[in-house]
Amino acid sequence: MARLKVEDSKVIEIYNTQGKAAAIETIHATYGVKDAYYVLRRLKATESYAYDSKRDLFCKKVEMPFLALDELCIESRKNSIDKDVDCRPTVQIESKFDSYVQELVKERFMEYARFIQANSVDRIWRINKTALKSAGYQLELY
Repeated sequence: MARLKVEDSKVIEIYNTQGKAAAIETIHATYGVKDAYYVLRRLKATESYAYDSKRDLFCKKVEMPFLALDELCIESRKNSIDKDVDCRPTVQIESKFDSYVQELVKERFMEYARFIQANSVDRIWRINKTALKSAGYQLELY
């Protein structure tokens, strides 16, 4: 049987009235889809329907072209709060300890850079084994 385009509205109607098992069986039998769970995941992620996990139902999303009065009031309050927060200058305080730790990490990486070279294009790591051992390090590959 050739695979057909899955009609979302019919599958959702069956899911809401007869349940998940019936919807999966319909997807298998009618549309020839082997993995019906993928179709259900796609339906749950679609923007035209909302999935309510508590009731285990799909609901048609209703978009209102205009905002309600309550939404407008909430938006105006959010905007005024955001403006107050944005007016304050943000100062990032860097402690002496943080800068010291960063310096130690940089020094350690510079030391390792003497022995290790990475080529991201070829995906090759080159390690100078003799220089590594002469500096007192041990190399262990696993």
